[in-house]
Amino acid sequence: MEQKKSNARSKSRSKGSVANRSARKKRSASARKPDSKPSITKRDKALKAGQFCPVDKQCGACQLLAIPYADQLTSKQAEIEELFADALAEDGATMQPILGMDEPFHYRNKVISPYAPGKRMASRTHTKDTKHPQEQRAGKRNAKKRSEQREILCGMYAQGTHRIIPTDECLIENQVAKKIIQAIRLLMMRYGIEPYNEDTGKGFLRHAIVRVGHRSNEVLVTLVTNGEGFPGAKNFARELVKRCPEITTIVQNVNTRATNVILGEGKERTLY
Repeated sequence: MEQKKSNARSKSRSKGSVANRSARKKRSASARKPDSKPSITKRDKALKAGQFCPVDKQCGACQLLAIPYADQLTSKQAEIEELFADALAEDGATMQPILGMDEPFHYRNKVISPYAPGKRMASRTHTKDTKHPQEQRAGKRNAKKRSEQREILCGMYAQGTHRIIPTDECLIENQVAKKIIQAIRLLMMRYGIEPYNEDTGKGFLRHAIVRVGHRSNEVLVTLVTNGEGFPGAKNFARELVKRCPEITTIVQNVNTRATNVILGEGKERTLY
């Protein structure tokens, strides 16, 4: 008889626990504002106002970028409160609001860009650049090689692929880092440095990684290469610093493996 009563009480508590969890979820849902989750309307308004990334549909990385930041925080707060609803109820605790950023743009201090061959270029030499006479001399030496060159692509991968989307700007990446990524591409063309081709395993420069210290203002550039030999490495590094004087260090990392892993485990050397 006592065992039956105990089982009955256990079932009652179990039902009560389920009911309580259900009630808490309902209260959590009802406590949200009707527009707490991003809506198509708000996205459309943001797009019309020009507050969006020009390549967001191809890239797909920043799916909430066109939604007002305050609405993003509201939505995330509601999701976190729902996730921790049971724990909060048991402890009688409350969830503090998310501390948002002062400026929700260009906050990413590490920027990684692959380099890859694009379309074949027309057979011609590049226009002279009077600001960089050393590059002009390198250009003459490599004129024949350039006539067979392809475009050099850099940017980010399309969502779920290894297809590069060429981008000059990114609304979440550090602007100094992005400028350095583009400067490297231009210098590659001038010095006749071939980008790495994933399909053939040929080419030299695979990736550039730029880290910017928001507090220290130091900038580290890592050039990931498909081999140790880097003809004109010191000149390349000096010209890069001339164009981007924010740079404090340039390092070469060697990765000769056929892999998606960016950094190699081989040798590294400081170029600047």
